[in-house]
Amino acid sequence: MIYFNILECPCKIVYKKNETAEKFELNHKASNFTHNHPADPSLVSKCLDAKAKDYMIEEIKKKKMTPAKIQEKLNDKFGIKYIYQAVANASQNIDLQLFGSQTEDAETLKNLILKLKEKVPQFLGEILKEETTNKLKGLIFATPLMKELANKYMDLLIMDTTFGTNRFRMKHWTMCGKDNNNRTIIFAEGLIAQETTEQFSWLLSQAKGYFNKEPNFILIDSDPALIAAVESIYPNSNLKMCGWHTENNIKKHLYGFKKGNIF
Repeated sequence: MIYFNILECPCKIVYKKNETAEKFELNHKASNFTHNHPADPSLVSKCLDAKAKDYMIEEIKKKKMTPAKIQEKLNDKFGIKYIYQAVANASQNIDLQLFGSQTEDAETLKNLILKLKEKVPQFLGEILKEETTNKLKGLIFATPLMKELANKYMDLLIMDTTFGTNRFRMKHWTMCGKDNNNRTIIFAEGLIAQETTEQFSWLLSQAKGYFNKEPNFILIDSDPALIAAVESIYPNSNLKMCGWHTENNIKKHLYGFKKGNIF
């Protein structure tokens, strides 16, 4: 990857892709940093400053975004179209700063799950991997205590996923319910790479096989992929939509309509 100045300038910057680290690195030997003209103030102003980096950190903490999307948000926030490569490099460094190196995380997690299965009788711990790349697609775990609670209180089952707040941006999935004192109890937890029917079905199949119980009522949001998975794995359960999610969707999609216009 080579970047040239639009002027007839001898300067050129060469980036070489590091396949192991999955990033581009500056090739000093192939690059030439000599210019035949003064620095362009308009380009200097588009380099990332401290306020832009602080803003990037806060946005990346919320959810995963491509460098192009971050560049767009920076432009909207500060009125400056920052240099793409500077944004991409800063994004990668922030990822490393917030979430650490990715080289051994999945392997460490797999080994931990295997050790728990050896030490704890009736521990549920299963991992789903991508066949071609061997990347982690899904994970589910539950302890014997969770199983005991499920046997008592899984008449009502509540499920939801959070935003991908970990470095891999995987979705955190929770299967929970209520006990006889109206306290929230956890039956199982997991991670999935994507919110698809296939991956939700994998989670639910593992849970159903472990608990060997079908709830009377299942409460979820209106995610079509999750609905399809629930109807496939728990066909005899009564599926209900969460009122909180329904109310928020009404506010989001019907905002601005005056009373009487549509009802």
